[in-house]
Amino acid sequence: MERGLLRVMVRYPLVVLVEQGRLSQEAAASEMGLSTRQLRRVLKRYRESGQRLESLAYQRRHPAWNALPEGAREDARRLHREYPHWSCPAISEALAATEGVAVHRSTVHRLLRKESDSPLPRHRRPARRFEMGSFGELWQMDTTIGAWLEGYRRACVVVILDDYSRAVVAARVFPTDSSYHTLLTLRQAMERYGRPRVLYTDNDSKFRLTRYQHNRFRTYSPETLEGEVETEVRRALRELDVQLLSHLPGNAQAKGKIERFFRFLQERLLADHKAKTTNELQALVDRWVEDYNHHHVNRETGCTPAERLSPSLARSLEGDSEDIFCLKDERKVAKDHTFTLAGVTYTLPPEPCLVAFKVQLHIHPGERVRVWHAGKMVAELPHEDRGRLRDAPLTVEQVLEDILAATLHRPPSDRGAVFPPQDPTPTPGELPAASKPADGAADATLAVNKRPSAVRAAVVGVRHISLPPLI
Repeated sequence: MERGLLRVMVRYPLVVLVEQGRLSQEAAASEMGLSTRQLRRVLKRYRESGQRLESLAYQRRHPAWNALPEGAREDARRLHREYPHWSCPAISEALAATEGVAVHRSTVHRLLRKESDSPLPRHRRPARRFEMGSFGELWQMDTTIGAWLEGYRRACVVVILDDYSRAVVAARVFPTDSSYHTLLTLRQAMERYGRPRVLYTDNDSKFRLTRYQHNRFRTYSPETLEGEVETEVRRALRELDVQLLSHLPGNAQAKGKIERFFRFLQERLLADHKAKTTNELQALVDRWVEDYNHHHVNRETGCTPAERLSPSLARSLEGDSEDIFCLKDERKVAKDHTFTLAGVTYTLPPEPCLVAFKVQLHIHPGERVRVWHAGKMVAELPHEDRGRLRDAPLTVEQVLEDILAATLHRPPSDRGAVFPPQDPTPTPGELPAASKPADGAADATLAVNKRPSAVRAAVVGVRHISLPPLI
């Protein structure tokens, strides 16, 4: 009875102030130690009883019908300790799959926030939410980069997500993040689903060249400062009649759907796998994306992404993909019917004669160069990618394979040949054989000097090893 009287003494003045409109429900609930929802129940009982004080002394004696069992609470805490990178929805789904207990993600979040050792961060919600009304109306595109390969090696996962259906229309794994890799991802998505109306991206230099005049060593043109310089991706989208839309700088929350998907992808796949190469990781991503599109129920849409592929505003892909999703450049043909690209000289066929004419180059790094003039393709040449644009940096094995042969004065085609013994007594005025610059030695030396110091020292040191005479 004493506890009930104290409860009445605390609640009555606050209830009167709330009824008079002089105190908000949130402030009164905070003073009583209740939630706003519980305070509304107190006010309802007070009004229905005719403002009797006994109604303020009510205290529930029975347990709540939806109270979470203590065993489920311990299981949620255990999963959070074992997998600290898991989100609340992931823990909720794990409890339902393993323990057979249906726990809402909000309940898991409230439970784990009370843990003093590892409280969950309080995420700020975006100021305004949006959703398109049809598939293909807007695609979001971004890249997540991390040490996703075994051995703590970096990999880049480029993803395109449809805003309406939440379907992953393309997901590619690459060793580097470049304009050409972005074009390859767009090509895969559009060849399968068609062209979207709008592509929504961030302000990465692949999409929008952003520069500021704060550099005393460079002076940028007004077009560069205003972000009007056309990038390779913007050029390809213009040819496809797709609008490129970038959010304001520093506002990553504008792409909240794809950013949230990246967290989901990292938790469910990228954090726990045994892939050693990009090809192995690509196979895992393909299988996971297929399962995600057809079996994962999005909590906002209430259905799987595959069930929301209609209505669709996507348009069919028109034109030759080989000449759209590529890097483009222009060169002038020299008198010997050649042109130079990235330090490599290419020879054109004798017909038609294009001396002194400018040709357009459609470049697929490491594969081919398609040469166009006056709207017609005149040649297709193999592209020699000296910079290895599509691969990871050179490994020690690649250095020994490509450079060591030249430093030992033998062509790369004779790597398995046996060397003749060196002449120990050179004639007067003649350099020893080991000191003569062989064909390609200067280029090999230049290539070695561009490598890290440890590799350069190892390769240069090999030159001074005298081979034993043959028996």
